[in-house]
Amino acid sequence: MDELDVSRYEHIDEAFFKELVSCDFVIKKQNIVMIGNPGTGKTHLSIALGMEACIQGMNVMFYTAANLSNELIEAQDNHRLFDWRNRYPKYPLMFIYYHLNIYITILLLFQIAFLHFYFSK
Repeated sequence: MDELDVSRYEHIDEAFFKELVSCDFVIKKQNIVMIGNPGTGKTHLSIALGMEACIQGMNVMFYTAANLSNELIEAQDNHRLFDWRNRYPKYPLMFIYYHLNIYITILLLFQIAFLHFYFSK
């Protein structure tokens, strides 16, 4: 993280960047959503944060939206959505790349997020 150029992220000041690097948001179960045009560094920052979380001993899951969509739909079709969700306690941090533009996937994603939040207390 020391090599990451914070100045390229115009909406992130150095104090907030240090807060992100601490990974306290994971412990506090807070979400981070990165929105921006292509090439603005969202994926680069996400990977750096994920690597930092791994260095701190946290398990991290990286997903593309397409892979996540396919897994959610397959789990629902096989009546295994709850089983699929049960994998998450091992992964307190999950990164999803790309945008979700499929209505059913969005509904399934929010269902999983709710179940994860509700049952991980």
